[in-house]
Amino acid sequence: MQCRGADAISIYLAKAGGIAGARRVATIAKTAGLPCDINGSLESAIGTAANVHFALANSAVSLPSVISITAPSGKGPCGTAGRYYLDDVVDEAFDYADGSLLPLERPGLGIEVNRHKLEQFRQK
Repeated sequence: MQCRGADAISIYLAKAGGIAGARRVATIAKTAGLPCDINGSLESAIGTAANVHFALANSAVSLPSVISITAPSGKGPCGTAGRYYLDDVVDEAFDYADGSLLPLERPGLGIEVNRHKLEQFRQK
């Protein structure tokens, strides 16, 4: 019996327990015929990169997603989604066009973490 209590499912990687948990949620949604979007939880660039990769790699994600765009100090689209942090753990801002984040083209998550910045944030 189906109640059709939802029209779509919004997946938060962090709330789902990471990428593996989010994949399970997406599989359930796809099996039920429900479209998905990805939403962020104000992550740093590391989480944003994971969200972008998950959205692009999962066919269940077919709706526009809300992912925060963080950027290093003085760089990036601070007006696009609000400015939640003064700086980030990367040196390069995410590329975007027409209101959309663009796929990352470098290996792994597509970002390079600045270890010096990471250490500074760890000590705060």
